[in-house]
Amino acid sequence: VCHAARDSVVYTDPANTFRIHLAWATCAIYAGDEETCVAVGRYFMRVYAPGTDSYRMFAALCRLCQSPISWYTSGPAQKFFLRQIKSMDEIIGLKRQKRKKKKTKKREEKRQTKRPRRAEPGADEDDEDDEDEDDEDDDDDDDPDPDLGDLDVCLLTMYGQILYTTGSFWYSMTYFARALSVDPDNVLVNMMMGLAYLHHAFQRQAKNRQYALAQGFAFLFRYYHGRLEDGRCTPGQRQEAHFNMGRAYNMVGLGHLAVDYYAKVLDEATAEARRTGAPEGDPVRIVDPVLGRDDLAVEAAYNIRTMAYMMGDLEGASAITRQWLVL
Repeated sequence: VCHAARDSVVYTDPANTFRIHLAWATCAIYAGDEETCVAVGRYFMRVYAPGTDSYRMFAALCRLCQSPISWYTSGPAQKFFLRQIKSMDEIIGLKRQKRKKKKTKKREEKRQTKRPRRAEPGADEDDEDDEDEDDEDDDDDDDPDPDLGDLDVCLLTMYGQILYTTGSFWYSMTYFARALSVDPDNVLVNMMMGLAYLHHAFQRQAKNRQYALAQGFAFLFRYYHGRLEDGRCTPGQRQEAHFNMGRAYNMVGLGHLAVDYYAKVLDEATAEARRTGAPEGDPVRIVDPVLGRDDLAVEAAYNIRTMAYMMGDLEGASAITRQWLVL
């Protein structure tokens, strides 16, 4: 039905076409058809470009579709996003050329309108200095980087995530850095930048692993503090911040530091249980109204149990299992 309605050449209406593709995407999500989700997402980006909402629609479709990420990271998808970025850069380049020509024309008009002065002894050098100062003032009047507002953070971040997912961590950091130049306090971009540095540190091509690890944790802590200091942060998001930091330390082999952050996840679940009046020993599972379960207590407890078991603390592993992992 969606194909037939889309291929109609007799009667087309933009609003109906939008509804058709929206219904098509909904059916693809329920069916787990990632290929169709990617195709519909590309349609929104192509028809409603340039626009951040269309990029977010693509990300939401790929997030909600419960299937492997083969189509999300496929070659056609990468080329499509790269073409979008090149188009954005081309528009910015044209604006820079136009602004440069306007600036040059303005400077020439200013020089032509200056009246000639009579030459006086010792005044030549002063006049030259005044002209240089005028030129410097013209340069200072301009914004040091006025094109940052034209960069789409969502587009740059999504392409960086595609490269990150395919294992090209070094190249993904280029686009994350461009996104951070526009929105340096974005917690998602800071987290992705930190994880890219950590994963790159374990690659054979890494020249300085210590530097990469230090940079990675610096960005991760910017993400961590930015998430917790947000006034709209929910209990599930606080758990997410604690769990991600613990998982990062766990990944680099620093389990004694990871345990502290995993314990904070369990503390958040216990505090939420007390707030809602749940019975003792039966912590509430935090649920997000859109994405469903937003509680990471089970995952954190499982990681603590695994580390305790590997270190020989069988009693601690058993206690964690009985309290958090037994149904």
